[in-house]
Amino acid sequence: MKTKLNLQEPQLTKVAAINLKYARLFQPILKSDEGRFSKLKKAKALQEQKDNELQGVFTKEQYKQYEDFEQELKSKMMAAMKQE
Repeated sequence: MKTKLNLQEPQLTKVAAINLKYARLFQPILKSDEGRFSKLKKAKALQEQKDNELQGVFTKEQYKQYEDFEQELKSKMMAAMKQE
């Protein structure tokens, strides 16, 4: 993310803290015994919160690049799931 978005040092510190925070919040969801739909709904809500926080750290251009990168990852994941 650092090189892809050309992040500056103060941004790196903030982004690292946000990523760690949400990694810790995602863990219980992934490990829970809840159904797939419930997990997906909770994960999506957390991702939206994370994106909102990141939007406050990134410039408009960086955030657009981040969104493009996230969309690319989602597309790859969906393609991989279809192959299974």
